[in-house]
Order: sequence, then structure tokens, then C-alpha cells
Amino acid sequence: MLDSVLALAGMVFKENFRKRVIHVFLGVAVLILIWAATFNVFTLGVQVKFLKDISLTAIRIIGVLITLTATAGQLSNEYQHRTIYPLLAKPVSRFQILIGKFIGAIYVIYLNIFILGAIFLGLLYYRQHFLDVMTAEAIYLIALECGVLAAMCLFFSTFFSTAANVCASFLLYVIGQLKFGYGNYIAHRFETPGVGWGVSLIQNPLLPPNMEYFNIGDAIVSGAPVPVSFMVNATLYGVGLIVFYLILANLVFLRRDI
Repeated sequence: MLDSVLALAGMVFKENFRKRVIHVFLGVAVLILIWAATFNVFTLGVQVKFLKDISLTAIRIIGVLITLTATAGQLSNEYQHRTIYPLLAKPVSRFQILIGKFIGAIYVIYLNIFILGAIFLGLLYYRQHFLDVMTAEAIYLIALECGVLAAMCLFFSTFFSTAANVCASFLLYVIGQLKFGYGNYIAHRFETPGVGWGVSLIQNPLLPPNMEYFNIGDAIVSGAPVPVSFMVNATLYGVGLIVFYLILANLVFLRRDI
């Protein structure tokens, strides 16, 4: 079982690694990091905050773009090109196919985030002359956030086309980034039962997931401490979401008549 999953994951990794657009995303992010590190207009303290703010935002945006690119077409492209049939003919279950595709996409996503994170921390070390552990925690949460998005995207891939998957996943990601802060504002601004019900519906912790929970960029820039308990809770929440979406994907995939 494990050999089949890893073999499929390796195929997915090679397939995504050949996509030039992912290399373009990585190159653009590296240029942004270097530009932010060499932008010497502010004083040293403000310069470090500027570097953290711009770099974390760039890594998050590029991470999301790479995640959508690597995951959105995993199953929909198989349906479209009818390559799902020889895959199902092999001695692997549909759940193994899902896990293999998820792991293969995660390989690519996390490799790029690791490269960007290493470059960013290196530039930050050059500025501060010490390793910033809190910033490393922020990068870790970005990686976890991308893992959640990848699982959700793989779930949509079981029944959406690639284009529809990208649109739906990105829309839910944006709503997940804004739903608590702006949702509460809208609920208080328009005090009607329908609006309140709609806000409470989208503020559930599963769909869309609360992506704000993985964003500690403001705390990192301002220097506010991030409790260990928060990191533990964020990790449990992220892993729980990944398992939840993979289970949903498996349920849909098993019931799909292919």
C-alpha cells in the first residue's frame, strides 16, 4: 500500500515540477524577497518590519498560487483525458489514489515554501544577526494553510472542472481570510435576521475554513508574542481540516461512477 501511494506521489511531483508556471511563481517571489531586503529607505527597525510584512505576504500569495496550480487539476484532468481508467485498473484503491495525489502535490508546495522560507530567514538574519524563531513559526503556519487549501482543492477536484475548482477554492480561501472580521462588521451593520443567518453560516469552522487562524503576520511585524498554545491549536485545527477534506474527497470519489 505504502509503495503504491509513494509511487503515485512521485509521479505527481514530477508532473508538477515540469510546470513552468510554478518556477515563474518561485522566481517572482525570490525577486520580491530580495527587493524588500535591499529597500533601504527606512531606519533599521522600520526596515526589518517592512521586510517581514512584504516577505510574509509574498510567501503566502505565492504559496496559494502554487497550491492551486499543483492541486486543482489532479482528478479533473484525469477525467477529461480519460487517464483515470488505467490508473483505476492498477491494484490501488481510490483512497490510495487520493492520498498519493495529495502527498505529491504537498511535495511541490512545501519544497517551494521551504526554499522561500530559507531565503527569507537568511535575509532576515543578515539584517538582525539572529535567527527569528517567531518568523519561522509564521512560515510554518503558511505551509499548514496551504496544506488545508490543497486538501480542499483536491476535494473539489472530485466533481469540479479545473477552472471551476480554481475559482471555488480561491473564493472560499478569500472568504476564509475575511469571514470573521468582516462578517461581524456586516452582521452589526445590517441587523436583519437574514444577514445574521448568512454570516453565521459562513462563520462555521469547516467550509469555508477559517484561514485567518493561520495568519500571524501582524503579530510578527509588531513583535507581539505568539503563545505556544496558539501554535498547538492552529496545528490541530489545520491537520483536522486536512483529514476532514480528504475524507469528504474519498466519499465523493467512491460514489462517482467512472
